[in-house]
Amino acid sequence: MKCQVCGFVFEERYGSHGTGFIEVHHMVPVAEAARRRKRKVDVRREMAVLCSNCHRMIHRGGRLLSLDELRLLVENAARRG
Repeated sequence: MKCQVCGFVFEERYGSHGTGFIEVHHMVPVAEAARRRKRKVDVRREMAVLCSNCHRMIHRGGRLLSLDELRLLVENAARRG
Protein backbone atom coordinates (compact mmCIF):
# COMPACT_ATOMS: atom_id res chain seq x y z
CA MET A 1 0.00 0.00 0.00
CA LYS A 2 1.13 3.50 -0.79
CA CYS A 3 0.94 6.61 1.44
CA GLN A 4 -1.80 8.87 0.08
CA VAL A 5 0.33 11.95 0.74
CA CYS A 6 3.95 11.18 -0.15
CA GLY A 7 3.72 7.86 -1.98
CA PHE A 8 6.00 5.95 0.42
CA VAL A 9 5.67 2.15 0.20
CA PHE A 10 6.97 0.19 3.19
CA GLU A 11 7.64 -2.94 1.13
CA GLU A 12 9.91 -1.02 -1.25
CA ARG A 13 11.99 0.23 1.68
CA TYR A 14 11.90 -2.78 4.04
CA GLY A 15 11.30 -5.69 1.69
CA SER A 16 8.99 -8.48 2.79
CA HIS A 17 9.05 -7.19 6.38
CA GLY A 18 7.13 -4.12 5.21
CA THR A 19 4.62 -5.98 3.03
CA GLY A 20 1.08 -4.81 3.74
CA PHE A 21 2.14 -2.33 6.43
CA ILE A 22 0.58 1.14 6.48
CA GLU A 23 -1.10 3.35 9.07
CA VAL A 24 -4.76 4.33 9.00
CA HIS A 25 -5.75 7.93 9.68
CA HIS A 26 -9.28 8.84 10.79
CA MET A 27 -10.02 12.12 9.03
CA VAL A 28 -12.95 12.57 11.42
CA PRO A 29 -11.35 12.08 14.84
CA VAL A 30 -12.76 9.13 16.76
CA ALA A 31 -13.73 11.32 19.73
CA GLU A 32 -15.60 13.73 17.46
CA ALA A 33 -17.47 10.90 15.75
CA ALA A 34 -18.41 9.51 19.17
CA ARG A 35 -19.77 12.91 20.26
CA ARG A 36 -21.92 12.96 17.14
CA ARG A 37 -23.00 9.38 17.93
CA LYS A 38 -21.92 8.38 14.48
CA ARG A 39 -21.61 4.62 14.36
CA LYS A 40 -20.94 3.88 10.71
CA VAL A 41 -17.69 4.92 9.08
CA ASP A 42 -17.49 5.67 5.38
CA VAL A 43 -14.05 4.17 4.86
CA ARG A 44 -13.42 5.82 1.48
CA ARG A 45 -14.30 9.32 2.69
CA GLU A 46 -13.32 9.25 6.36
CA MET A 47 -10.11 7.23 6.44
CA ALA A 48 -6.76 7.52 4.71
CA VAL A 49 -3.68 5.29 4.51
CA LEU A 50 -0.49 7.09 5.43
CA CYS A 51 3.13 6.35 6.19
CA SER A 52 4.14 6.89 9.80
CA ASN A 53 5.83 10.23 9.10
CA CYS A 54 2.88 11.74 7.24
CA HIS A 55 0.50 10.46 9.90
CA ARG A 56 2.48 12.22 12.63
CA MET A 57 2.76 15.43 10.62
CA ILE A 58 -1.00 15.58 10.06
CA HIS A 59 -1.49 15.44 13.85
CA ARG A 60 1.32 17.88 14.68
CA GLY A 61 0.28 21.27 15.99
CA GLY A 62 -3.01 22.70 17.12
CA ARG A 63 -5.27 21.28 14.41
CA LEU A 64 -5.36 18.36 12.01
CA LEU A 65 -4.07 19.14 8.53
CA SER A 66 -6.02 17.87 5.56
CA LEU A 67 -4.35 15.46 3.16
CA ASP A 68 -4.18 18.25 0.57
CA GLU A 69 -2.54 20.66 3.03
CA LEU A 70 0.14 18.13 3.96
CA ARG A 71 0.64 17.12 0.33
CA LEU A 72 1.30 20.78 -0.52
CA LEU A 73 3.85 21.06 2.31
CA VAL A 74 5.64 17.93 1.06
CA GLU A 75 5.65 19.18 -2.56
CA ASN A 76 6.93 22.62 -1.55
CA ALA A 77 9.71 21.11 0.58
CA ALA A 78 10.75 18.86 -2.33
CA ARG A 79 10.97 21.88 -4.66
CA ARG A 80 13.20 23.73 -2.20
CA GLY A 81 15.25 20.55 -2.04
